[in-house]
Amino acid sequence: SPWQFLYWYDRPGISPNTGKAGGQKPSIVEVPELDFFDHIVTSWCETRVIHAVIGQYATVARRSGDNWFIGSMNGGLARTIKIPLDFLDSNKSYRAYVYVDDSSVPTVTKVRIDELEVAVDEVLTVDLPARGGQAIRIVPLT
Repeated sequence: SPWQFLYWYDRPGISPNTGKAGGQKPSIVEVPELDFFDHIVTSWCETRVIHAVIGQYATVARRSGDNWFIGSMNGGLARTIKIPLDFLDSNKSYRAYVYVDDSSVPTVTKVRIDELEVAVDEVLTVDLPARGGQAIRIVPLT
């Protein structure tokens, strides 16, 4: 199962700091971005392509109920893209969990998680490193 691999991709005997054999046993606690996969679903109510250029980059938003999941992946050149949130419900406020490539994060995966409140009239600015990506989970505030 790919999910078993996902939740155990830091195999025993692999150092959490270097990603090489011979270190202490890493712990799933050291990769907090797995929270994204805890919330992702297998069936979708809606899919929207926000940006896409074949062989260069793509940004896709998918909805399940009131929750949105946005994924961006990038090719060989760093770039900045804008993600309009005009697909959100105008009568609601939302919290966005943004999973960002960040080489300064002290985990083997180098992913930072930012939280911010967002609404339908906002546009997110996303800086994508070369061969990098970003994931965003947007949920209504209760």
